[in-house]
Amino acid sequence: MNPSAIKLPRTPKLVLIVIGALGLWMLAQLGYLLVHQMADLPASPDVVRFLIAVLTDVFVNHHLSEIVLNALLAYMVWALLAESIRYTRDKRRWSNYIRRHSVPALEKRLNERFDLGTIRIQVISHHSDVAVAFGGWSPRIVLSDALIARFQASELEAIILHEYFHCQFRHPLQLFLLRLVSSMLAFLPVVKQLVHYYGIWLELLADRFVICRMGTEWTLGKVLLDFVKRANPGVPKAGVPFANEAINYRLRQLIEPDSQLRIPMATKRSVVLSAIVVLLTFMILISIR
Repeated sequence: MNPSAIKLPRTPKLVLIVIGALGLWMLAQLGYLLVHQMADLPASPDVVRFLIAVLTDVFVNHHLSEIVLNALLAYMVWALLAESIRYTRDKRRWSNYIRRHSVPALEKRLNERFDLGTIRIQVISHHSDVAVAFGGWSPRIVLSDALIARFQASELEAIILHEYFHCQFRHPLQLFLLRLVSSMLAFLPVVKQLVHYYGIWLELLADRFVICRMGTEWTLGKVLLDFVKRANPGVPKAGVPFANEAINYRLRQLIEPDSQLRIPMATKRSVVLSAIVVLLTFMILISIR
């Protein structure tokens, strides 16, 4: 079965739209605030004088409510930079590790056996079970030699097919961008919960793809139970690991394939708090026009 045949249900799609809408809404509001305040600043080639004017305008010439919005805008910029730097650091660290600890013979054998087209399998020497979709625009599958040695051929195939699905749709990049939005909008707690919900569905869809390709739930279920029993340290934070916090829902999907999964999207408290923040920022912007 082609990966494109496994599609997101309607609810996760709506969740993705809501996350994007909240992000754009807050950026539009705070962007308007920035433009509005920049219009008050004097045009000056003197950098020091200009910075003094900016600080004076931000902290002296505005009401407390506008200062709060300025703080939110500054936080979003800081979160964007911090999360991007963290992701780049983790990605570079693991890229270097993969390059230094690669196992070419195993890589060649697996790539010839599975023939995943443009998706490449990389094998590293690592003491723990590593199976991850890693990378940005051109992701690849990274497996440890410890994992390859421990699992049988059919079980290894289930793991590779799961990660192949993530790579085909660039899920590592998707999740990085969503977590970036979540970090920037940390003052809207509902966003973090919606991102978590969407991530769970990506795992469920990858498992469904494995089941369709292999024609059975048994092999994947055996692998998941094995991962539950064993600790799995050292998984790269810049990728999508095979076993994560969604594993309970994945096991339930295998045990009760005909039942409808009930995955909580967000708590009422986070929805109410986020709605209050959005409403307050909107009211403040209306008041300064």
